[in-house]
Amino acid sequence: MRKHQQAIVFLLLFSLFILACNGNNKQIPKGIVAKDTMAFVLMDIHLAEAGARTITSTPINETVVSYYQFIEKKYHISDTTFKQSMQYYTAHPEIMAEIYAKISEEMSKKEAEIQHRP
Repeated sequence: MRKHQQAIVFLLLFSLFILACNGNNKQIPKGIVAKDTMAFVLMDIHLAEAGARTITSTPINETVVSYYQFIEKKYHISDTTFKQSMQYYTAHPEIMAEIYAKISEEMSKKEAEIQHRP
């Protein structure tokens, strides 16, 4: 009987593990920027903000706003869609962590490309 109970506990724990692993693959709601696209949007925003800090002749706020507008056009998203997507991903930190892992991966690729230029 004890082995039977252990098997049941094992199966329950295994099932919970499988469900937990699949939890990050949940369907992104309509109107939310796709996870991979969001990674590139955020990467561009971070690069734009970093670039704006190096420009001294134009106020940073004006520069950043123009960069944001360019990024929204580049990815065909509105300011509202971006804000709703940020709210969604912020409320789902496990997905946001995946997005930032993708950003890190892409930035590492870009860094390697730059370092290997002649």
